[in-house]
Amino acid sequence: MRLHLLGAAVSLVLAALPLLPQQIASDCPPPATGETPYSFQVTTSQFARTPVHYGFGLPPGMQMSAAGEISGRPTTVGEYRILLLALLTAGDVRQAAEQICSLTARAPAPALIIVSDSALPDASEQIDYRHALAAQGGSPPYQWALEIGAAVPEGLALSADGLISGRPASPGAAEFRIHVRDTQALSYPLALRPGLRLYWLFRCSTPTPARFGSGFGALAQAGRVALG
Repeated sequence: MRLHLLGAAVSLVLAALPLLPQQIASDCPPPATGETPYSFQVTTSQFARTPVHYGFGLPPGMQMSAAGEISGRPTTVGEYRILLLALLTAGDVRQAAEQICSLTARAPAPALIIVSDSALPDASEQIDYRHALAAQGGSPPYQWALEIGAAVPEGLALSADGLISGRPASPGAAEFRIHVRDTQALSYPLALRPGLRLYWLFRCSTPTPARFGSGFGALAQAGRVALG
C-alpha cells in the first residue's frame, strides 16, 4: 500500500512536468542473494543530461545511488515491488522517467563443503580406475581443479566435474591438493569465496594387493583436515 501511494504521488508529479519521451532503458533488476555483494546499474535514454536516480521500496540492506546503481546485500528474504525514478531538473529542462519492478531477495545458499573422504578408494596398477568426488551446498554446478603445482598420479586425470579416472601407471602412495568452487565464486571474482581444499590421498598396488603399514594410516588421518 505504501508503494502504491508513493507511486501515485510520483505519477502526479510526473504528470505536472512537461515531459519528453524519456525512459528507463534497462530491464528490471535480477534477484539478489543475502551473502553476495549486489550491483545493478539502471540506465536511461533520451535525457538531455544525466538524471538523478531514486529507488523506493528496495529490500532492507539495499540502496540506490544518485548515479543509478542498486547495491548492497538484502537482509530480509521476500518479493519486493520497487519503484525506480530518474529525474532531471536543470533550468527550463524538466524530464523524468519511472519504472515499477519486482525484485526478489533470496536467502543465502548453504555453505559449500566437500563430502568425499580425503582417502580415495584403492586402485590397482594398469587397471581402469574411476572415482567421483562430491560436494554439497553453495550454488551448483561445481567446478573441481588441482591446486597450482599439484598433480594426480601418472595415468590418472581429474575432470572439472570432479571425476578422477584413468589407469595408474605404477604402484605407490600419492598425495595431492584439490579445490572446488561453485557458480557464485566463479561469477563474482572480486568476492571469491576461497573454495575448499583438502589433501587427497591415493594408493595404488600391483594387481595382487599389498597392504601398507601404519605410516600410511597416520598420513590418511592427517589428510582429513580441511585447509582454508
